[in-house]
Amino acid sequence: MQLLCKHIYAGHTGPVYVVLPKDDRHFFSAGSDGIIAQWDYEKPEQATAIAILNTPVYSLYYSPTHDKMWVGTAAGNIHLLDVSKKTELKQIALNANGIFRIEFILGKYWVLGGNGKLYVFDEDEKLVWELDLSESKLRSIVLFDGKLCIGDSGGQIFKINPLSFKVEDRFVAHNPSVYDLLVMEGYLYTCGRDGHIRKWNKENMLIWEIAAHNYAIYTLQEMEGKIVSSSRDRKIKIWDIDGGFIGKTYPEFGVRGSINSSKVWNGGVLAASDDKMLRFFHLKRV
Repeated sequence: MQLLCKHIYAGHTGPVYVVLPKDDRHFFSAGSDGIIAQWDYEKPEQATAIAILNTPVYSLYYSPTHDKMWVGTAAGNIHLLDVSKKTELKQIALNANGIFRIEFILGKYWVLGGNGKLYVFDEDEKLVWELDLSESKLRSIVLFDGKLCIGDSGGQIFKINPLSFKVEDRFVAHNPSVYDLLVMEGYLYTCGRDGHIRKWNKENMLIWEIAAHNYAIYTLQEMEGKIVSSSRDRKIKIWDIDGGFIGKTYPEFGVRGSINSSKVWNGGVLAASDDKMLRFFHLKRV
């Protein structure tokens, strides 16, 4: 398998930190320039600015039901946007030293702070719980075996009961930083600053690990039962569930800096990078 670049989307004025699909044709992006942009897959030269903030944007979550976007900033605050009207509905001041992830899981919004705190909001956007979880930045979250697994910059994974919000278990997965988590077929896959991918069972036992990239791995995604990893080493790679190498971006991804975020979408991979560009790679079987 190979990932071949089909489209390049240019318009940001600084590194792009996050990319997020909206539907089968449109996606969002944001980064250091504070611009939240909406793109049309078929029109790489055109973008619509949903909002322009005066601070870098680290995370996005979009609710298609309400046409609302949660925006997490470097300042550690949340901006709630009406996407169609391109207006800000409200701002939630958390001062969390960066909001690195926002996810909607089991009827609640889970917000990961750079101050090591977990913030939980209900569907009415009210803060219902705040947990001082770690001395390090919280970076990743996924539901696994009925528990919320949250990875931090110290390399730990915390297992939290989603009903009581209590920490029921924890273990060290990387040294340091757990940047992303992926659940497939009853196992937990993790990646970190060490450039490794690791596979864990429900008892926190390591099944296997591979030195997958030369530098930090920021994203793990599933594509057709395979694992897609993207890294600071400017490569996107494909692996099987046993850690075997299958393919990568071709030719070499010759950009300056890092691939900061990627999403499997429309039979390929969307990637956001430090060179101010977004790229779509389609999957080719060879």
